[in-house]
Amino acid sequence: MPHLPVAPPVSTRPGVLLPRRDLALGWLFLVLIAALAWVLTTAQARDMGMEPGTMGLALPLFCSCG
Repeated sequence: MPHLPVAPPVSTRPGVLLPRRDLALGWLFLVLIAALAWVLTTAQARDMGMEPGTMGLALPLFCSCG
């Protein structure tokens, strides 16, 4: 049998492009941004009061705004 070329060694962790520390920092940043978005959303929702689902607009005008 002829000798076939030997492939280069393959990493034992396929698919890992970044070290765990960098991945953890990225996830921490995303979680902090998401938490901030939830805080801002709930603060705005508290200030809205009890308005109808169309935010006080007539339905045709509300539908045309989208």
